[in-house]
Amino acid sequence: MKNKSIRIIAVAFSFFIASGSVHSQARLPLTPGSKAPPLSGATWLKGDPVLEWHPGRIYLVEFGATWCTPCAATIPRLTALQNKHRSNLVVISLFVKERNKEALTVENPAYVRNVANYVKKKSDKINYTVAVDNPKGDLDNQWL
Repeated sequence: MKNKSIRIIAVAFSFFIASGSVHSQARLPLTPGSKAPPLSGATWLKGDPVLEWHPGRIYLVEFGATWCTPCAATIPRLTALQNKHRSNLVVISLFVKERNKEALTVENPAYVRNVANYVKKKSDKINYTVAVDNPKGDLDNQWL
């Protein structure tokens, strides 16, 4: 690959599109060409955590939720893409927009366990990296 830049492909369904990343109390839009925010604060449920972006790699970032039927329908396609392009593609599914009814200080909130159970149940179909947002919604705020 001649181009050493990091490529991020973010896939989001229209009902997930909101304002943008958080920067100094103001929400700035994340647009094509923006520097990708880190995936900090996530709980990694499957695959290797993606703690930094590596030049020369292509990252496909998908946003989903356990209650989202179209999100579940993409699982076979995402697995096929990851399997086909394993040498230069990292598929990441970020579970955001989960319903959290507990205080932000709860160590292991029920919604994280719910996502973990969902991923475990579909583990044979999911062959890519999966993470869930923290209770404060940092990934949601930075990416969507």
